[in-house]
Amino acid sequence: MERAHEQKNVIACCSNDILKNSLPELQQGLEVCQKKLENYLETNRNIFPTFYFCSNDDLLQILSVGSDPHAVQDDFEKLFDAINRVTFDEQNRKLMIEIIQIMGPNQEKIQLVDQVMAEGNIEDWLVKLEKSMQASVRVKCKQGAQDCYSMTTRDYSFAYPSQIALLGIQILWTMNVGECLERSNKEKITELEKKKKYLHQILSDLTKMCLEEMNKQLRTRVETLVTIHVRQLEIFTEIRKECIQYKIKDANDFSWTKNTRCVWRQDDQHMAINVTDVEFTYSYEFLGAKERLCITPLTDRCYITLS
Repeated sequence: MERAHEQKNVIACCSNDILKNSLPELQQGLEVCQKKLENYLETNRNIFPTFYFCSNDDLLQILSVGSDPHAVQDDFEKLFDAINRVTFDEQNRKLMIEIIQIMGPNQEKIQLVDQVMAEGNIEDWLVKLEKSMQASVRVKCKQGAQDCYSMTTRDYSFAYPSQIALLGIQILWTMNVGECLERSNKEKITELEKKKKYLHQILSDLTKMCLEEMNKQLRTRVETLVTIHVRQLEIFTEIRKECIQYKIKDANDFSWTKNTRCVWRQDDQHMAINVTDVEFTYSYEFLGAKERLCITPLTDRCYITLS
């Protein structure tokens, strides 16, 4: 440093044997440190795979404050799709009891069925938080799958988190259309006419809700429900037309099975997503209120290809 201060010319300052001999050693030491750092980060990513979506800088920052759970609050949105914050118990400041999505001044919350202690290594308690999140959303799915048949569209949409409300109208649509397709040809058309009025009434209820005063989070929820149900009605119209033309024989026909169908499996106690002859188990990731683009026949083809 003294030499650099005395010699202002960079080339002259660096042209000495001591510096030439020490730089390769320093570079080698730096590479060793970098390799050990990568191995350390890889170990943490193997424990909590979501870390793979974080840059090294972000991950180092998260790990550096892991001993203080409250300091991680601003980083939850980097680790989860919709969790912006968590609520800690007032008595035990390390006990997480609730997950929250924040949209401006509005929030969507889900109580954790298995409260999580934020102690020990951060990657370990984040794994516990993820499992508790999935268990909590699964409980909501089970309740929503039962209540969607008895509650009004308005009450159901406001009583449950956004993703559960969305699953609810998809379960109703799947069940109503599927039951019609199990009937004989004559009964099938009659039942479809009855269901047509019912499904249009759901859209009418959702449309009226859009005209009401509500916060941004609730409006996003209702608009998403409208977007999904409009596409469901389009599919229903196509199926009804093919049934009238006797092109669809039963619920196993490809014209029906090619569509995305949501069903709560009572035996397995799981939400199932069906596309063609493939069945996926719902992942129960907390999604919060998300805007959705309109769904087109091309979107459905993409779903079929991905399945």
